[in-house]
Amino acid sequence: MQLFTSDLDRTLIFSARTVAKTEAERICVETFDGKEISYVTARIYEQLMAIHQQMQFVPVTTRSRAQFERIALFQQRIVPEIAVVANGGIILRNGEVDVQWQAHMADVMRNLSLSIDEVQGYFHEQLSAPYFLTHARVDELFFVYMVDLAAIDLPAIL
Repeated sequence: MQLFTSDLDRTLIFSARTVAKTEAERICVETFDGKEISYVTARIYEQLMAIHQQMQFVPVTTRSRAQFERIALFQQRIVPEIAVVANGGIILRNGEVDVQWQAHMADVMRNLSLSIDEVQGYFHEQLSAPYFLTHARVDELFFVYMVDLAAIDLPAIL
């Protein structure tokens, strides 16, 4: 069996500002709070459908499990047997967490020199800096910090 893997965001799936502008060229694949937020182009949709018919498609993404599960395309039309989410921290098999991989990741997280709570505590002290815009803890595995690069005085913090 052949295998096709791909990142999702800005590779196959795009936001409204980065996808084709005409309705005929884009297909909504994700909504959040009742709003359309992610799209594929009609061409990508057709190609993914063909790939899904011919080989195993494995999406690989930094998205959390919940964010991945919002993508209707992969919950209804092209349901992958395996999906790698949360930067590889979670493997889904037929939509369910792979328990062996979950146990392995729990061991990895327990054996880190700093716990995830200690890392969060360190960054919590830094979050008052004006360049931090938002932050999130993702599936108890890692953090995402959005920063305003223009607001960072690199010489001062280095």
